[in-house]
Amino acid sequence: MEAVSSENPTFPIRLFGRSLDMWQGFFYLLLLGYAAVALFTFPQYGVNPDEPSHIAYGEAVVRWYTSFFQERAISQWTNTWPSPPGITATH
Repeated sequence: MEAVSSENPTFPIRLFGRSLDMWQGFFYLLLLGYAAVALFTFPQYGVNPDEPSHIAYGEAVVRWYTSFFQERAISQWTNTWPSPPGITATH
């Protein structure tokens, strides 16, 4: 009776002088896929048009906390989140 080998099958691919087994090959393909998606979608990310108002609101919140709730500029802010189309905020 022959002993069953527990070694993983290797791909005919060598990377940096090492043979890759099946799972390492899948991992590197997945890693390459993620890198390609990140590379090709990177230019689409950036500052949104509403970010300056959110940054200013965040700074007002920090001033409110650091003044121990004495700074009242935060109460001048209304809705900083965009409303769904067709819905307007009224006071």
